[in-house]
Amino acid sequence: MFLTCELNNKLIFIYETQSIKPHLISPPTTLNTSIKNLRPPLIGQTFPLEIVVENKGEGEALDVKIDVEFPEDLKVMRGTKNKQIFSLKTNEELKWEISLKPIEAGDYIVKINIKFMDSDQNKIEETKDFPFSIKL
Repeated sequence: MFLTCELNNKLIFIYETQSIKPHLISPPTTLNTSIKNLRPPLIGQTFPLEIVVENKGEGEALDVKIDVEFPEDLKVMRGTKNKQIFSLKTNEELKWEISLKPIEAGDYIVKINIKFMDSDQNKIEETKDFPFSIKL
């Protein structure tokens, strides 16, 4: 690229560069997380809990790692608390079920930790807390 400016034929400014380096940024990646009781939780009885992770952003989420933490009074009877997938494209979702057994009534917090990389290889970490009640 070559740029020349002249002012009254006396002052000349010349600027030359060999290359232009573009800086490209990928579209943002946004993961939404939710949980849903598939049956009402009753003390001492197993019930399924569905976990959903959706990519609602414009970019792809790569190397997605999901860890779910339950309080001591919610026992995992079947299923896994950890998931890892290679990629979650725009408008894709990951669903899975975990069977839980509540030991006693109360208000609890289910914590979901998500780690992933966006299309520019930036590491992103999110933690979401979900209130969860077990009634008598």
